[in-house]
Amino acid sequence: MAFEIQDGIHLCVCGDQVILLDLQAERYFALPHSQNDILRRWLTNQAIGDHEAAALRRLEQLRILRSTEGDCDGTDPKIPEVPAPVAGLDTMGVRSSLLGIIEALFARMVWAWRIKHWRFDRQMRRLREPRRRATSRRPADARQIVRAFEISDLLLGSHDKCLERSFALASVCQKNGLTVQAVIGVQKAPFAAHCWVQHGYTIYNEKPDRAKLFTPILAI
Repeated sequence: MAFEIQDGIHLCVCGDQVILLDLQAERYFALPHSQNDILRRWLTNQAIGDHEAAALRRLEQLRILRSTEGDCDGTDPKIPEVPAPVAGLDTMGVRSSLLGIIEALFARMVWAWRIKHWRFDRQMRRLREPRRRATSRRPADARQIVRAFEISDLLLGSHDKCLERSFALASVCQKNGLTVQAVIGVQKAPFAAHCWVQHGYTIYNEKPDRAKLFTPILAI
């Protein structure tokens, strides 16, 4: 018997600690030491003995894993593969149009409302939708879009608004034909979560060194 991660559960390994995100329950959590250790070993594809499979079945009862056909050590779990950012997007000298600034402000206000009133899984579904509706025209200049959002930070603020800023920026980029990811990362000591927008090794709305303090747990 093999196992896979339950739908709606996202996780990452921070050092020796597995941190989990339950989208349905809208909460981050960790497991007791013994369960954490067996889950970490399974996630890192270490061999799981027959006597340890019972611990994985306990995680199935907790609705973290579910059983599939095969062997316990043959699983390839889905953990976000996000490259560590090495550079920010240079917007020095870039001018954004008034229309671009208005679009950024409107997107910020819309996503602020959604984050307050919508469940997290609904936000995820909505954030993925623009990819199916992306325009076929030539992609916009990412620097102009990011510059417009930098101006929105001056007007609407940026402190403790990483979800609003990142979800709005990602949705506008996607609608304009740009391929980006909104990345949610966590750190364990002390626990904190953060969100940013990234394309490849380039980060759009955060300093690379700060983003590297967090381990990606979800990429949209």
